[in-house]
Amino acid sequence: MKWLSYKHLTLFTLIAIVVMVAGCTSVKTKDAANPGGNAILHIADWKDKYPDQYKSYMSGAGDYKEKDGLAHSHAVLRQSAEVYPRGLYASTNAGMGCIACKSADINTLYEQYGDKVWTMKYEDLRDKVVDFYGCYSCHENNPEGTLTGASVSYRKLAGDYYKTLAPGDVACGQCHNALGGYTRRLAKIPGKNLDNLHPYRYGTDADAILKAFVEDGDKLPVDKDGVQYFYSGHPDVEIFQGSTHQSLGLTCASCHMPQQTNESGKQYTSHDASGSPLKNEAALKYCLTCHKSQGIESTDAMVKFVKGKQGDLVNANKDVQASLDKLHGLIVAGTTDTNVDKKARELYIKARWYQGYSNCDAQVPGTKAPHAFDKMNNYLTQAKKVADEGIALYK
Repeated sequence: MKWLSYKHLTLFTLIAIVVMVAGCTSVKTKDAANPGGNAILHIADWKDKYPDQYKSYMSGAGDYKEKDGLAHSHAVLRQSAEVYPRGLYASTNAGMGCIACKSADINTLYEQYGDKVWTMKYEDLRDKVVDFYGCYSCHENNPEGTLTGASVSYRKLAGDYYKTLAPGDVACGQCHNALGGYTRRLAKIPGKNLDNLHPYRYGTDADAILKAFVEDGDKLPVDKDGVQYFYSGHPDVEIFQGSTHQSLGLTCASCHMPQQTNESGKQYTSHDASGSPLKNEAALKYCLTCHKSQGIESTDAMVKFVKGKQGDLVNANKDVQASLDKLHGLIVAGTTDTNVDKKARELYIKARWYQGYSNCDAQVPGTKAPHAFDKMNNYLTQAKKVADEGIALYK
């Protein structure tokens, strides 16, 4: 199959949304009026019953754009994943690792193929992936029930930690977590599967997860200069726990899926989860229920306050990156002391991990400052300290 080029993405996005909805209706599922059971109900099964939620979900199709200029919101995950070079890599088994959280249909595929699914190619299973981030992912077959995380891969990998998360966190955290690399690596780790991998066995902070990752891996990736590093994924749910907002009872959904009012005056939950809360008046007004006590009186002032925090992290990242670049150069240049080189490389891996963990894989560092500003800032402080420790080895 020939995949689309970037220049066709805009047209493809419009066509794909129509095809996605129309195509879903042809898939045999249980009657939406009688939810439950094992069959997965898809977006097309619920869109008429929940038109406001569906409309808000689809409205986000072009909302979220990264530095490549392409849309990557939940509503267009299929096309962004198939076109985006960092995406599914459709012709390799890396694709099924991504499907592990991007589609609830992984549950059906895992039931059918077991752990063999991680060695299969996405392009060979594409027609069996109906929804990307569909209703079932967070509601299973009961939209009126408690939010959940339906992904079988996250439930198994997270273990008991899954049970400690608030519903509004686990729904988002089943994808926005630090474990994405695990499903992609399952195909490369002999004897390992979802039932005997326990990535949270040492805890859920940056050091604990890195320790488990290194132990469970085969080889760390290397950059073009042969320097090892480790990708931290997007540990949003881990870093959010224990944050100021989480301690106040907020969840990911509180700000990213605020209550909206439709034209008839009826309230509903926005399902444009990809949209920035800074561009959502309802989300900003919700922020003000607490932040007014800090003297922030308007939504414009709220945006200014958040951007200030984001700017603080951007500046901290620049300092970290300067130290990382310097350490990287020293490592590449090398020294006659092999012990120095070995220790410096270890410190580089750790410093870069702290930086990535703090940024939660945001393409623009600091973007996610509201998630856990103090924790993120502390990790950046640690990253610079560790990188500078490595630099000092060469003096």
